[in-house]
Amino acid sequence: MISTTAVEPTDSFRALGSSPDSRALEHRWMLLQERGEHSYFQSWGWIGTWLECVAPRTSIRLLQAGDDANPRALALIGTGTGKRPFIRSRQLRVTETGLSDVDALTIEHNGLLLGGDGQEASALNAALRALRADPKWDEIVISALASERVELYERCAREQGLTARRMLEVPHFTIDLEAVRRSREGFLELLSSNSRAQVRRAVRGLESSGPIHVTRARDLKETLEFFDRLAAIHQAYWQQRGQPGAFHSDFARAFHHRLISTRYPTGEIDLLRVSAGPGDVAYLYNFVYRGRALNYQSGIVYTGAAKEKPGLVAHCAVVAELAARGLQTYDLLMGSQQYKRTLGTDRGLMVWLHLQRPRLRFWLEHNARAIRDRARALKTASVAD
Repeated sequence: MISTTAVEPTDSFRALGSSPDSRALEHRWMLLQERGEHSYFQSWGWIGTWLECVAPRTSIRLLQAGDDANPRALALIGTGTGKRPFIRSRQLRVTETGLSDVDALTIEHNGLLLGGDGQEASALNAALRALRADPKWDEIVISALASERVELYERCAREQGLTARRMLEVPHFTIDLEAVRRSREGFLELLSSNSRAQVRRAVRGLESSGPIHVTRARDLKETLEFFDRLAAIHQAYWQQRGQPGAFHSDFARAFHHRLISTRYPTGEIDLLRVSAGPGDVAYLYNFVYRGRALNYQSGIVYTGAAKEKPGLVAHCAVVAELAARGLQTYDLLMGSQQYKRTLGTDRGLMVWLHLQRPRLRFWLEHNARAIRDRARALKTASVAD
């Protein structure tokens, strides 16, 4: 086992074996996740499955602040080489590997797992100090960090002599299910008049085949059957458009089968079928965690009729079902697709944050990007005039 010397005896950054014994780590992870706010993608359900699947393929390192009995921060870190125009860097990647087929799982709400009780900054600083003791990296990459968490990371990075750069920002949409329950007319009341008209027209079109109904998979066997149908519909749609789709790789399919099989008994996995009469409208693959439903992927049955909008109808039907179950939020996750902009009651950002050591190459890159962005802004302004 390879290890590096940490600044404090209890803080460490060390390699995990290709077949790590995850039982001790699971215990520590569960201790910490009970003490702080975190997303499903930071929970042991996702993390433990991810570790089991990726550890045989690539080197993964464990970052820990605090001792085993009282962990303060935890993260799984992949290593790799970042390649951007004129820039190469040695990267540490939080819950990513640098392998394209693995990272195509597309983690969101990413970041270190930190304890609460007002100690997040102290824990994050301790973790960054442990990382700084290893000289063999240039930047830490945290993909899809929720925008409300960015300021904490930027502040701690400055305190540790690092520069935080926001490299990419992607919109993120959610639906407030509490507001849906408060509404006398249901979810549609929260939408614009144009969106309400679109949904009602689409519902009428689909209901010509029969009433719209949401069916939740009843057991693990049916959950896996729903998932396989969803994946087949999803792949056919995207491959017709020359895109690989979310489930094109053996790794992705194996990961999700393992995740569903191990986490369905905990109530974290939700596979839903939306139908109109006997026909399929859509299958939705959600995670359910701490009062939130997160829509990870979908398989939408498109007929070619522009006004039907089966995806829009399916999500509206599922919103009503989730609200009736008492959940607080339906998270549509990141992306600027029209249905997310139409249905989202709240909007945020997912930020790709790089924490960089002082390097001339990063300074040059930052200034080149700033010049490019100013030129684009001037060009847009001149076109508008």
